[in-house]
Amino acid sequence: MLLAKYGKTLPLSLKARTLGRTSLESAKLVVEELRIPLSAEHYVQSLAEFQKGLWGDVALMPGAESLLGHVFRNRLPAALATSSTKASLERKTRVLAVQSLFAQFPITVCGDDPEVRGRGKPAPDLFLVAARRLNAQPSHCLVF
Repeated sequence: MLLAKYGKTLPLSLKARTLGRTSLESAKLVVEELRIPLSAEHYVQSLAEFQKGLWGDVALMPGAESLLGHVFRNRLPAALATSSTKASLERKTRVLAVQSLFAQFPITVCGDDPEVRGRGKPAPDLFLVAARRLNAQPSHCLVF
């Protein structure tokens, strides 16, 4: 593990605070809170290298395939909005089981999209960009 090299573990409470944030925002939190002797940028690079081999077993959440199948069969407007970087999303979705499903999204907005301006969740920026690209009013969108 990356943190083990520094005698650290990632407490669940800190992990919860990193979810949905951009890679850099998450890294800043982890580096500062755990006092790791790395820059946030170097932590992001190291973590990306470490994670490369982990995504082979990515599986969909229960019910996701059924729900998305319904959305696509009924041609409902849909976009994928994720705080993950484009490169990270591509690594995570290389698994054949999810690749074909994710390829059906006509619009994908990632955390490193220039229009998102580096603000991940809980900021609404990436969802607002996705809504705009769908030509949809944000108040008419379902986010899950």
